Amino acid sequence: ANVNIRAIAQGCSEYNITVVLKREDCIRALRAAHSIFFLSKTTLSVGIIGPGLIGGTLLDQLRDQ
Repeated sequence: ANVNIRAIAQGCSEYNITVVLKREDCIRALRAAHSIFFLSKTTLSVGIIGPGLIGGTLLDQLRDQ
């Protein structure tokens, strides 16, 4: 998708991954990630509880779409 990932972090399992990228790349990155998950038999669940800085930024981006 030609998206530059500025930072990536893995949580306590391989199912929890956080990425930081430029705002202008968000939609292209999200569509690329969705195409991989939704064209496969992989189940994707997203949950945010007590968001900190990264989770709060994600919620802001989702709200602004």
